[in-house]
Amino acid sequence: MRKTARIVCLVGTALVVGCVSQVTTNMTYDNTVNFATYKTFAQALAPTYADNMPGYSEITGRKIQQRIAYDLEQKGLAPTSVEEADLQVTFSLGGQPRQDTEYWGGWGWYGPGTVETTNYVQGSLVIDIVDREQKRLVWHGYGTENIFSQGGEEELLFKAVDAVMAKYPPPVAGTSN
Repeated sequence: MRKTARIVCLVGTALVVGCVSQVTTNMTYDNTVNFATYKTFAQALAPTYADNMPGYSEITGRKIQQRIAYDLEQKGLAPTSVEEADLQVTFSLGGQPRQDTEYWGGWGWYGPGTVETTNYVQGSLVIDIVDREQKRLVWHGYGTENIFSQGGEEELLFKAVDAVMAKYPPPVAGTSN
């Protein structure tokens, strides 16, 4: 009996871990830039609102900024004033209503199944990094997930920021990620 309970527990845990949503990320960058020369960054003000993003507030924006700063500091960059920064960092958010549909049942002769639909907002996080001196975009990263479908929970926001920032800096020519 104990062995069966353990197996059920392990299978349940595996299912929960397997159902954790993934942030789909991508980035583009100026391949003529030597990102190793950048040492400091500053951030633009966080947006005060975000259309179609349930649960977003100016406080949420500041938390996103703090996480971006944390990730950049982990990569060796130091925060400084806008006037002295090598890089200026900004982010934006957007959302699109989406719907998932699942069919349950229809077990042979036992009657028709049921259809369940779930509405959510697929949130997009965009992080742009600009060379302050040259006034040009050098790195653009973005990620999508239903991060705001559950009220913009902090853990999901941080997961999205971390996933996008994992692609910064881009790989040096001749190396692989």
